[in-house]
Amino acid sequence: MKQENNSWGKQIKEGFLIEELNSWEGFVEFVKDEKRCWATQIFRGQANAKWTLLSRLDRLEKKYNKKPNLSGNNPEEFSCPRVDRDIHLNRFKELALDKINKDVKNDDVLWAVAQHHGLATPLLDFTYSPFVALFFAFEEEKCWCEENNITVFKEPRERAVFALTHHLVEELIQPFSVAGYGIYRAASQAGLFLNMPQKDYPDKWDLESYIQEKGKNETCKQHTNRLILKKFIIPNKERIECLRFLDQMNINRATLFPDLDGVAKYVNDLWEINFDKALGYIKQL
Repeated sequence: MKQENNSWGKQIKEGFLIEELNSWEGFVEFVKDEKRCWATQIFRGQANAKWTLLSRLDRLEKKYNKKPNLSGNNPEEFSCPRVDRDIHLNRFKELALDKINKDVKNDDVLWAVAQHHGLATPLLDFTYSPFVALFFAFEEEKCWCEENNITVFKEPRERAVFALTHHLVEELIQPFSVAGYGIYRAASQAGLFLNMPQKDYPDKWDLESYIQEKGKNETCKQHTNRLILKKFIIPNKERIECLRFLDQMNINRATLFPDLDGVAKYVNDLWEINFDKALGYIKQL
């Protein structure tokens, strides 16, 4: 198994470090090492290691970064997203007015509630738990992958887990938690939200690029090699073994999505990851 070189100063590039592992078990070893897995870190798992850390709304704005001129053809289009963010959120507010908690008045909280129900938002999901992040990296067998400029739905070659040192980004982007607004999944997942930084169009900031760009501007020499964001690249092999290990820790769809949808998906998952589990065989009184 690949071991991390502890001379981080020679590896960290403007606050960002990539570590390639031979197995998901290498990530477990990282979590067990208190000198490497810090209490100040929060985590995110992604099914495809090639995906950038970009919010879903950022991706929509990149895809539709030209607005057709519906009132004429001079110019034919404008260099801006088709829908303004305020309009996007106001549409959700208007249609969901009688369906959400009336105490939700803060826009960040509203974005979080909306993301919980599937709206494209400027937020990225993070979690306090490295193992929850590992679950989300390996949960789905297949995902969208780019091959020769063609998008195909298949198993990725590698997956990724990110560790973000939250107190080093507080001045730049603000992680926040939401409680008491009916986002029950966030509590079950030890969930957090990160408000992604904005950048002028047509480019968008992904989190890696943003942190590295800010790292270039460090003025204090002793801070140039601070580890702000770490990316673990994990081979796709042994996916079932990873999910079985996490299931034994009670990290699965039923616990992370505590509703009937989560229960049903988990029972289906058992066919693949742990078919002979005692669940269902024990007499219920």
